[in-house]
Amino acid sequence: MADQLISVHNGISKCMRDMGDGTFAEVIAAGANRSTVTATIANAASVSDVIDLTTTALLGFVAPAAWTAAALNIEASPDNTTWAPAVIGSDSTAVSSWASVTAGNAYAVDAVSMLPFRYIRFRSGTSAAPVNQGASRAFVVITRPLA
Repeated sequence: MADQLISVHNGISKCMRDMGDGTFAEVIAAGANRSTVTATIANAASVSDVIDLTTTALLGFVAPAAWTAAALNIEASPDNTTWAPAVIGSDSTAVSSWASVTAGNAYAVDAVSMLPFRYIRFRSGTSAAPVNQGASRAFVVITRPLA
């Protein structure tokens, strides 16, 4: 018997694979394309330009090649006006904060916890103690389509 496709939703397919011995195995595949955009913190600033996630989900980012030592927070907003200084996941822990960032390293983001928010921006330091960067710093932000 041939493999049986069960469903496709948001780039994720689920099917029953014929194992050739009379049994089937459930297979789930995520095939959505990834895209990148850039978020830049200007020289002598602590907050990046805004990224609109209307049609995409945030998956991760690559830190700039150079970084003035500071914590990093991804701030979120539903309306591009009111900004939350941190995103707290369903287990009550911060999912968008790092105590320090290593220049050039790649970081994964809890995509599910970030889904409610349309807008994000990167903050050097915290909202209570921002750290201005010593030069322009560009983050490569990795996203995938929502539909």
